[in-house]
Amino acid sequence: MSWAKKHIDALKDGKEVSFRPKGRSMEPVIKSGQRVNVCPVEHGNIEVGDIVLCKVAGNIYLHFVARVVDNKFTIKNNRGKVNGITTADKIYGKVTKIHPESVPITQHKRPSWLKKKRATS
Repeated sequence: MSWAKKHIDALKDGKEVSFRPKGRSMEPVIKSGQRVNVCPVEHGNIEVGDIVLCKVAGNIYLHFVARVVDNKFTIKNNRGKVNGITTADKIYGKVTKIHPESVPITQHKRPSWLKKKRATS
């Protein structure tokens, strides 16, 4: 839970958070490293199809709500795998924005004019 702790704490304090989740289980909806905004959620406002930051069986997920029955929420990824069932108190926030895809600066090719010059002696 270490990567998510600060985000969960902020959501519990009523603050919106933004981060880049890693993993491919939500592709193509959310690509690995694609920035998302997550806002605190009113538990009565969680619906099937929402993408939520939640805890299921001790693991933290940013996955879909697949089903709601008697205030119990079935959580699944975008590849069809059901992670399990959780309760409203373990749903920390809901995705409100998925930022357009961008390429991290580290993946860009360095321009030729920026290549390292060798030291001459």
